[in-house]
Amino acid sequence: METQHTQSPMQESQPRRSDSALWKGAVISILILALLLPVGYIKILVTERSERHNQVIEEISRQWAGEQMISGPVLMVPYYETIQKDGRTVTHKANAYFIADKLEVNSAIQPEVRKRSLYKVQLMKSEVTIKGTFAALNVEALGLSTDKLLWNEARLIVGLNDTKGLNKEVQLDWGAQKLVMQPTVPENSLCTSGLSVPVTLSPAGTVAFTISMNVRSSRYLYFSPMGGSTDVALNSTWTAPSFVGMPDTAEVNGKGFKAHWSLSQASRAYARQWKQSVPNLGNNTIGVGFANADEGYIKTDRVIKYAILFIALTFAVFFLIEVLQKIRIHPLQYGLVGIALCVFYTLLLSISEYTGFDTAYIIASLATVLLIGMYVWSIFRKSAVALSFTLGLAALYAYIYFLIQLEEMSLIFGSIALFLVVAAIMFFTRKVNWYQLNKQA
Repeated sequence: METQHTQSPMQESQPRRSDSALWKGAVISILILALLLPVGYIKILVTERSERHNQVIEEISRQWAGEQMISGPVLMVPYYETIQKDGRTVTHKANAYFIADKLEVNSAIQPEVRKRSLYKVQLMKSEVTIKGTFAALNVEALGLSTDKLLWNEARLIVGLNDTKGLNKEVQLDWGAQKLVMQPTVPENSLCTSGLSVPVTLSPAGTVAFTISMNVRSSRYLYFSPMGGSTDVALNSTWTAPSFVGMPDTAEVNGKGFKAHWSLSQASRAYARQWKQSVPNLGNNTIGVGFANADEGYIKTDRVIKYAILFIALTFAVFFLIEVLQKIRIHPLQYGLVGIALCVFYTLLLSISEYTGFDTAYIIASLATVLLIGMYVWSIFRKSAVALSFTLGLAALYAYIYFLIQLEEMSLIFGSIALFLVVAAIMFFTRKVNWYQLNKQA
């Protein structure tokens, strides 16, 4: 009687020559390259969702208020100037500008979240107080005399990008006077939009002032304070600020942040008075930005950048187990594992839009690790092998999460981890006789 031997489709004692290690390695390499196609589509999907989110931010910001830059305050005093034009002497009105001697800016910023569909937009409400003094104006530095200036036409100007962000009247205490600043500005060399008000001014007097305003803004609140010496203090309950201009002191914790800037006359890139020349305010811009929910898309995109490394390492370990356990794994099974690794990124993207990136990463990685771990157990039928593979895959997901938190230092830590993985693979395969893999085990 003849005895027939049946062989498992996943395990054969006599592999065919076409299933050599070299052939299997080539097939695995092709699979890895093929999986880059769905990874590329997922990356495009992340970009599209991020762009849609930015569109929502722009729509809500237009209704609320845009990024705000508060400049000044500046005193604008008109004067008559005589010039030669076409051989004739012409007298026309020009403006002289003066900044405060001392300036103190305080702002309490309250975050406010508005939601539309899946997207949350971070907005700001700010109570801004600007205090300072104008000493006797140095008109001689401009080559003018006090009798040339039209003191009764002096105006105080504050630049503001988007005046619809003002939800209350802007109060000005000018000496003993209480005035209301209007959301219009005359033609000037400081700003194209903002606030202004006529003020009483004398050539030799010193005036103390206080400006109180409530400003709405989105994403950023900038200041270009213009004073001989300036102190700016910002505080908020927002726990993840992005500062513009390095603060002299900054305290950020779970309750919010406090930041302080001190600007001296030496750091100011413009004079304390000017006529027609426009000062360069760019070097004196300070402020704070609030990150919106698109941070989740940024982190997801960074995770996808590790996809090729992630898939290659998983396949390498899979192949290593196949060699050490002497159990053949079909390329289709490699492909299914690779697809599961790709689905992780779609899970991460979709869930993060509801729960945030951190929670989504935990859910998506746990689901993927458990799925692949159970599949490995069904193939090898060895709990120790399945558990080791599952723990290794979980460690890899944890390490990728650790890398994307590091930002600037992710390259060096990623390189070290890759070196250790390669070293481990070399160690465990050091006694494998690759030439005997085609022979009967």
